[in-house]
Amino acid sequence: MTDPISASPSRSSGGLGHWLWNPFEKIAGGASLVAGVVILLITGVIASFSNTHFDGVLDTHVGHAAPLWVFLGEGIANWLCLAVVLWIAGLILTGRSRKFRALDLFGTQALARWPYLLAALICSPPGFQRYSTALITAAKQGQLLPAASVGDTLIFWGATLVILIVTVWFVALAWKSFRISCDVRGGKAITLFIVGIILAEVISKTLILKGFASLI
Repeated sequence: MTDPISASPSRSSGGLGHWLWNPFEKIAGGASLVAGVVILLITGVIASFSNTHFDGVLDTHVGHAAPLWVFLGEGIANWLCLAVVLWIAGLILTGRSRKFRALDLFGTQALARWPYLLAALICSPPGFQRYSTALITAAKQGQLLPAASVGDTLIFWGATLVILIVTVWFVALAWKSFRISCDVRGGKAITLFIVGIILAEVISKTLILKGFASLI
């Protein structure tokens, strides 16, 4: 993996778009790990105020109140589940021919989850919370649409669109982290990444919904 400090001038001169979509050529290793974990913890704290659960590698839901450690643990569990699965995928792809640093992969995968900080913030407005509560109530009563104001409805669906964009953004960052850290590319790498993210989603969701629930 290219050391971000010794990256070529053309890459290291990238602007805001480069930082948003491909930061891993600038920051990796221990720096990305520290930054990523700090962002994960901040995201968990913000999510706890609005009961926003990241109960899966790709999932964002507003749900029940829970202790702070649950919100913090969800982010950590999602990160580690995907990082471990992709680390194994990287070993399969590279074999003994090349070596990659697990620290780079785990660090950049932690940092790749930073768009979910935006998801935690976007779920915080009262209008979003009111509509979410009304939507759950309507579903329990067998109704298709909740009784909600136009303003709350617009806020909710606008936020939902942003969350969808955040999810796609995260997947793009996770792929770039995997590709750069393990120095892999091509159809086999893409296939293993897709299988890996699906497998990590299943593992993380099972761990959070069953393992965490048993501890509350």
